[in-house]
Amino acid sequence: CIGLVSFRYIAKVGPVPPNVLANRFVDHWIVVHAAAASTALILGIVQLSGIVRRRWPGLHRASGWLYVAGCSVGGASALILSAGLSTGPVAASGFGVLGVLWLHATLQGLRFARARDS
Repeated sequence: CIGLVSFRYIAKVGPVPPNVLANRFVDHWIVVHAAAASTALILGIVQLSGIVRRRWPGLHRASGWLYVAGCSVGGASALILSAGLSTGPVAASGFGVLGVLWLHATLQGLRFARARDS
């Protein structure tokens, strides 16, 4: 799972690709992005499980709030990191748009969850 692999940026295990190191915002924001986005990706498995939603609604609800937090911080930090990419405007735009779409999808999901609408 990419969520588990990305925790290596937090633990500082293994090599970091040169293009990641070239990002002028990498020093602080890569750890924030890796922690939040990885947590959200892992919790997404719990959130999308119908079994968890039916059998353990409290777990589903609690992990949902953590998922929203992870997606929100992950999406916002993606926007910051996209501004520092050294791989060109196409990559920077793509990463930035992905951050915006992640924020939008998360807010829509939260809106539907609050309305108890699937």
